[in-house]
Amino acid sequence: MTTTPRASGAALTATIAIVAVATSLGLTGCTVSYGACASWADFSDPDVAYAQATTVVAGHVAGRDGTMDTDLGPVRAYRFTVDEAFKGAAAGSTIRLGSRADSCDGGDGYVSGDLLATDSRVLVYALKDRDGPVTLTPAQGVSAFPEGTAAPFRD
Repeated sequence: MTTTPRASGAALTATIAIVAVATSLGLTGCTVSYGACASWADFSDPDVAYAQATTVVAGHVAGRDGTMDTDLGPVRAYRFTVDEAFKGAAAGSTIRLGSRADSCDGGDGYVSGDLLATDSRVLVYALKDRDGPVTLTPAQGVSAFPEGTAAPFRD
């Protein structure tokens, strides 16, 4: 006949107390999180990007401007000086743009780079989101656009 060792009352009470303290301090080492990674559309065709965007502007990033709330979570916000406006803004204005983050990049959403973190003149395709226009995807929606460049889409 085999016997199973049993914990004494004091040992069992100590074990329960340790588990309770660890749990209340968040030290269990196991968390459950829910979420899904976005499946981004392909906007490599400028005509498709233009058709989808609510704002299409050329100009320069004037600096960071906090964050913006979007349907997919907060993103970095920037002030943007509009030199040419094709859709959704006026030339000569300064608008606020969000740089779409990748919530599944294993970091802060910008592991692969921030499209609006540039000093160059760029063309931006953006969609209206909660707090304003945000780049189409984390990887598409901003491209180099030197002065004098013709628009790559049919207006």
